[in-house]
Amino acid sequence: MRLPIAAFVFSATALLAPLCAAQEGFITLKDGSEVHGQLLSIDDLQVTGVVHPDGEERTYKREELTPGSWYMVRSRTVGDDARGRLELARFCVEKGLFGNAKAELEQVWDLDESLRDPAKELWQRANEGGATSLLQIAENALKRRQFANAKRLASLILTEYQDTAAAQRAAEILDELHTNEEATPSMQQQVHQPLTEAQVDKMRETDPRAVEARKFLERARERNLKGLKEKSLSAAVAQYEGSVADFRKVLEIADRVLLEEKDEPVIVERVTKLKGTITDEMVEAYINWAGVLATRGSYPNAGEVIDQCLTVVPDSTRAKKYREHIQLLAAVASSEKWRSYR
Repeated sequence: MRLPIAAFVFSATALLAPLCAAQEGFITLKDGSEVHGQLLSIDDLQVTGVVHPDGEERTYKREELTPGSWYMVRSRTVGDDARGRLELARFCVEKGLFGNAKAELEQVWDLDESLRDPAKELWQRANEGGATSLLQIAENALKRRQFANAKRLASLILTEYQDTAAAQRAAEILDELHTNEEATPSMQQQVHQPLTEAQVDKMRETDPRAVEARKFLERARERNLKGLKEKSLSAAVAQYEGSVADFRKVLEIADRVLLEEKDEPVIVERVTKLKGTITDEMVEAYINWAGVLATRGSYPNAGEVIDQCLTVVPDSTRAKKYREHIQLLAAVASSEKWRSYR
């Protein structure tokens, strides 16, 4: 799953919300193609951007984008507009993005208590939808004699979606598997059949690990962007520090998934690629953090931040070059200070 590296900032009150500054990013169209460029503005119906390399400004209607791509871009326009987030959650439920819907609804509850009832109704729909989606995958796995996958998914439904209609059928699947194991011990020696691309696509929207990772990832990007806008040194440092912590949480979840799903090649390939993207973004957050310290002349502290980055990502060429840059700045500042004393 490829995610946009840049976070997008815009006003939620304008009819067509312009970005505070054009940001590099991309959208994914329903035909599978990606459009890269500078995202300029977005509203409920369309997104406008300058497309590279021709530099032409183009507008794409919401219907032309994949639901996931539209959500990733639109979610950053809503800000603290509780009703806007409620409508975005409704869009997610209608498009089967149940994990994203629940993430939006959690914010609605925090922003506006008066919307608790409609948010609760949508939450129940998202919960039922997520459980049903997982149950379909479990049923297909059962038909394909992927017994280990069917058992794992049914157990997940009972753990995460106890109060849904799908939970009853999940319990029945586990009983069937248990009965078959007792009647046919050789069933335990069935050859493992990995999950298909389609099965993984469905799991991605409902798997609690993926939902948790998306929440941390969105907050990490928002904090990194806020740090760039802060005028206070302490406020900027706090944003970058929080951003780095959230990126590291995402990487921890990715490592856990890789360990738990080591026999699922599709998941391993996707999560490994995602780890590379997230690692790059985290390095940039570290560099932004060090940069704001360096611009205030706090070169030793800036160097400590980059050293911390290299402890986490020891092979980062970007971080190594930035450390050399800080060392050069510190040397120049020291030389100028010495000359002023002479």
